[in-house]
Amino acid sequence: MLEFDPPPSDAQRVALGELIAEGFCRIRALAGEGVPEEIAQIADAFHNLPIAMFRPEGWSVAWARSSFVQLAQRSRHDYLAEFDRIFPPGSYLEEF
Repeated sequence: MLEFDPPPSDAQRVALGELIAEGFCRIRALAGEGVPEEIAQIADAFHNLPIAMFRPEGWSVAWARSSFVQLAQRSRHDYLAEFDRIFPPGSYLEEF
């Protein structure tokens, strides 16, 4: 049977919302620079969070974090560090 983390707290949801907004602002800025690859990578990392963070069950911090691990290898901005401030490593199930 799969195990999941508890859903994000209200404070964590607010922080995730701010992180998502920051991602959208970065996408908007990059659109003027003509870097579609980075835009696509940021969108890919963020696109499931708005739905996943409000589901009553099935939330996995490790799953959500995996998108930011991949993005950290390609992006100029460190969204992973910001995600880790919201969900400190060791405070959630390590596998998904």
